[in-house]
Amino acid sequence: MFQFAIIATTIEMTLCLSCSILLWLRRRETGDKSRHVLAGVSFSCVVWSVGKYFEYIGHPDANIYTNILSPEHSFFGLLCLILYFFYPVIVMRPRWFSWRRVLLFILPWLLVSLPYLLKIPFRLLTHAGDILTYITEFNVWWRVLTVSIVAVYMILLLILPFNWRHSSADSSWVRRYTLAIALMAVFYFGYQLTLWMPFHLIHQVYVGLFFVYYTYFELEERLMPVTISSSAPTAEEHEEIQAHPEASDIAASVSADTSDHLWRRIKHELDEKQAWKNPELTVDMLSRLVGSNKTYVHQAFATYGGTNYKDYVNRRRVDFIVIELRSKPNQNLENLFYRAGYRSRTTAGRNFKEIMGISPSDYAASL
Repeated sequence: MFQFAIIATTIEMTLCLSCSILLWLRRRETGDKSRHVLAGVSFSCVVWSVGKYFEYIGHPDANIYTNILSPEHSFFGLLCLILYFFYPVIVMRPRWFSWRRVLLFILPWLLVSLPYLLKIPFRLLTHAGDILTYITEFNVWWRVLTVSIVAVYMILLLILPFNWRHSSADSSWVRRYTLAIALMAVFYFGYQLTLWMPFHLIHQVYVGLFFVYYTYFELEERLMPVTISSSAPTAEEHEEIQAHPEASDIAASVSADTSDHLWRRIKHELDEKQAWKNPELTVDMLSRLVGSNKTYVHQAFATYGGTNYKDYVNRRRVDFIVIELRSKPNQNLENLFYRAGYRSRTTAGRNFKEIMGISPSDYAASL
């Protein structure tokens, strides 16, 4: 197991060090501190890995820990996990952080760590049964409370309000990030509660892969916020949409029945209010906006739009990009993707090519 521990630690340290260097070298490409924070947290894992090497050297033939929920690993492990939450908050709300808010952000950790910092004696726990046996003791239930603090941060991240017009994130991204942190916490505290070495090894490799993924997202996928107008389309845009042979505003016979009135409300929300620019828009949300349910909304798209909800919205976004490129071929594509309602370069490029049969950059070059 000693050899596996060395390999896992080496993988974690190599991946985290590489990610921190890449992020730091390209930290000035954004208008916020997201890459500074992600690089800093990644590098802290490098320092943690170096410490692991010394622990392994001291215990080459045995488990490196003999006590579950040791105070130092409970409290400092919690601090490391809390640091992971800084990055998504900056992505969601770039202007939210200030020094006062940073202190408020880590205040729960300061409070739960106070007994440890004050050198209050802690009982040694050798197995999970000891937790139940001594749960009434302050030093035991306090450590259990420490572990639960991570769940509080996860809930706060999920309910933190943010304006999609000024954010690089959408709700699905926030949920995925929260799930990623939850898995990390399970592996970390799973080992702290059981001392089962595979938990520890999986956690180390997982941390390295976590930073690889979010470094890739930050450098290659993330679209930086730009100013988005909430006004309706201009007369020139509306005319070109109508004339575009592949435009989403498909003509339909207008009747006086309920389905037709529903379709008019849908068109009002999507085309006049430009709800399609909202990356958070779903068929459920659209149904609430038009005062109907998603079954009737789906039927309206099939009957009057000749397509489904997802394809209609994607085509409307691509139409917008096409119109903008025709008026100004040399404009920044990433800003254009963002204004069209995308939050991923890959998704925007894929949808554009599926509809237009050519990449956005090649299309712009052809104009």
